[in-house]
Amino acid sequence: MDQNTVRQLDGLELAHTFTDKASGKDTERPELEALMKFVRNGDTVVVHSMDRLAATSTTCAASFPS
Repeated sequence: MDQNTVRQLDGLELAHTFTDKASGKDTERPELEALMKFVRNGDTVVVHSMDRLAATSTTCAASFPS
């Protein structure tokens, strides 16, 4: 089933959106890379579901170093 980003973002007021249409296991995520270059300390990142960001919590934590 295709991802429905309109439904996922419905009701949210966002300054910017970064959307990859790929599996969380996929290592080639150009929009995730763009997000990582764009985000700054103090920004809030909204993810519809954690499994959309990474396949495991360990992978997710490794994606966002402190």
